[in-house]
Amino acid sequence: MQKDIKLILIGFVQLLFLSANTFFIAYKNIPMIAISCFLTNIVFSYSVKVLAFSGMRQRISFSIGCTFGCIAGTLIASFILGA
Repeated sequence: MQKDIKLILIGFVQLLFLSANTFFIAYKNIPMIAISCFLTNIVFSYSVKVLAFSGMRQRISFSIGCTFGCIAGTLIASFILGA
């Protein structure tokens, strides 16, 4: 159960930064693109390590986190840019 929660949080954070990065790209906000891209890739490299030998349950947990992270990242980025 603790591993599932960890994967939900990793997925959430990864897609939070990734979706925000996509939003920043659309608005050509170069400083925010650089920050969100860097953070996305740091979390991505960690998530690959964690997911490499996980089972289906852990992958589903990660995907749930990604779903909510994508929504949150889009909302937060739109708030930051006032869009």
